[in-house]
Amino acid sequence: MCGFAGRFLHRRGDPGAAERALAVLKRRGPDGQRIWRSEDGRVELVHARLAIVDSDPQALQPFVSADGARVLAFNGEIYNYAALRTRYRERDWRTRSDTEVLEAGWQREGASVFDHARGMYAGALWDRDSHALILFRDPVGKKPLFLGRSETAIAFGSSVLAVRELLESHRSAVDPRGVEDLFAQGFVEPPRSLVPGIEQIEPGSLIRIALSDGSMTRAAITTAPVEFDPTLSFAEHAQEVGRRLRAATELRLENNPRPAVLLSGGIDSTVVTRSALEICRERGLQLKAYSLKPLLPGTQDGPYAAAAAKRLGIDLQWVRPPLRRLGERVLAALDDLDEPLAMPSYFALHSLVAEVRQHARVLLSGDGGDEAFLGYGTPQDWLIKPDAKPPGVRCGPPLPEWMGGWARRTVSATMLGHMHAKADRASAEQGVELRSPLLDSALLAYARALPHEMLTHGGISKALLKAQLSDWPTAFLERPKLGFAFNLRWLWALSNFAGLREGINAEAHALAEPWLPTALRAPPAHWRSATLLQHFSPAWTLLSLSRFVAKR
Repeated sequence: MCGFAGRFLHRRGDPGAAERALAVLKRRGPDGQRIWRSEDGRVELVHARLAIVDSDPQALQPFVSADGARVLAFNGEIYNYAALRTRYRERDWRTRSDTEVLEAGWQREGASVFDHARGMYAGALWDRDSHALILFRDPVGKKPLFLGRSETAIAFGSSVLAVRELLESHRSAVDPRGVEDLFAQGFVEPPRSLVPGIEQIEPGSLIRIALSDGSMTRAAITTAPVEFDPTLSFAEHAQEVGRRLRAATELRLENNPRPAVLLSGGIDSTVVTRSALEICRERGLQLKAYSLKPLLPGTQDGPYAAAAAKRLGIDLQWVRPPLRRLGERVLAALDDLDEPLAMPSYFALHSLVAEVRQHARVLLSGDGGDEAFLGYGTPQDWLIKPDAKPPGVRCGPPLPEWMGGWARRTVSATMLGHMHAKADRASAEQGVELRSPLLDSALLAYARALPHEMLTHGGISKALLKAQLSDWPTAFLERPKLGFAFNLRWLWALSNFAGLREGINAEAHALAEPWLPTALRAPPAHWRSATLLQHFSPAWTLLSLSRFVAKR
C-alpha cells in the first residue's frame, strides 16, 4: 500500500540510485511511480502508489503543493481525512486525496496536523520555506520508516532495501547482531536493521533535517491520553471499548467499496468481523469474509472460523493456495520480504493475501487484540518481571506502570518487529492495504489507561474483547489459542523439501553458522529430510536470510 524513499545529498552521489530505489518499491505501489528532485539536486523523493482514496493522476506522489513550496511523499492512510478537509475548508482543493489534506494541514499548522490525523502513516515532506526535510511516523507504527547515513547522503524510506540503494557504501554489509536477532527471536530487534548504519525510526517520531548542514532535531507525535474512571463498572468499560471499536471500524470502512475481512476464527478477528458486518448492513454494503483453509479438514482454527461465520450469518470464503510446486511458492513469498522474518506464519498470511487480492485491495484484520487486551500467556504474565530485557523502542500510547518487562517487550519491540512487520510485508509488498481496527490509536490509548484487573476481569485473558461476544458459547470464547498455522513443515516434507536446499545462499550460511545446530552446518546438499523436519525452524530462518543476502 504505497512505498516511498528519499535522500538528502551532502555532495554529488550516484545518479541512478533513485531509479533503483523506485524499482525496489514498485510492488508496494503498482498504480504509479514517480521521482521528484529539488532544483539544486540535493533532495530526491521517490514514490510508488497504491491508489485507494483518490485515483486522480493529480494526486500522484511525490505531491507538489500549488505554490511549489512543499513536496510530500508518504506511505499509509489518513482515515479521517474527510473530516480534516472541513478543518481546512479555506483550501482551494485540487484533489480528493488524503495526501493533499496532510500537506494542507502542514501548511496551516505545522506539526500540529499530526495531533488530528487518525491513521497509519509514515512519510517525508520537503518544506522550502523552513529549509528542512521532515520525516514522520504515526505513534502506533504500523507503517515502516528507516533512516540511514553515508558520507554522501542521509537516506530514508519505507524499505530497508530502498534505503540501501540510496546509500551506495552500505550495499554489501550485513549486521551480525541482526543475524543473531533472527535466530533468537525471528525478527531484527528494533531500532536496528539488518544493514549496518540503517535504523528503524521509532513510532511517534518527527525528525527535522536542516537542509543547510544536515543536522537533525527530533520531536514526538503523541496520542491523546485517556484518564481511567474508577467509578465505571466492567460492563461500562466493555461498552466503551465496543463504542471505540465501532468508531475505529467505521473509519477503516471509508473509501472501501468492496469491504473484506480476514476471519481466522479467533476472538480478535471475530469481534472485528461482527463490528464491520453491523456497519456494512446499515450502509447497504456486502462484507466478504475470507479464511485460510486448514491442510487437514477440521484442524487448527478451521472449525472456529466456520462456527463464527455461521453465527454471524456471513458467507465464509475458504482460501487454499495451490499446493503444487510449494518450494517455488515459498521462495517467491520470501523474495517479497523487505527485511527477513523467521516465522513460517508469514508464508500463511502471504498466501492468503495473494489469493484474496484478486477480489479486494483493502482488507480488515484482527491484528492487535492480543497486544491491546492481554491475550498472550496468562493474566499474571503481564505483571512485573524484573529479569526481562527492556524494549529498545516504544510503540503506541504510554505503557501503564503495572506492566512488567516481558509485557513491555511484547507490546513494543515484538509488536513492531514481528506483528507490524509481518502484516506490512505480507500485504503491502503485494499491493494490498491491511487495516486493523484494534490498533486504532484512540482504542489502544483507552486500553492502556485501564488497570490490569479490569483488562483481566474475572481472571480471564482479553476479558473486554470477549465481553463483545458475551452471548457466545463459552467453548468458543475459552478455547486454547491455536494460531494461524499451515502445517508447512509436513506439507513441504512430502516433496522432500524441494527448493529449500537450493535456496540457501553460501554467504548467508557462513554468516549464520554460529547459531545453526550442528546438523545444519554441513553443506545444504547433504541435508536429509529427517534433519529438516527436526530443525525446520532454523532452516527456515536461514532460508529467509539467504533470500535477503542474495538480493545484493
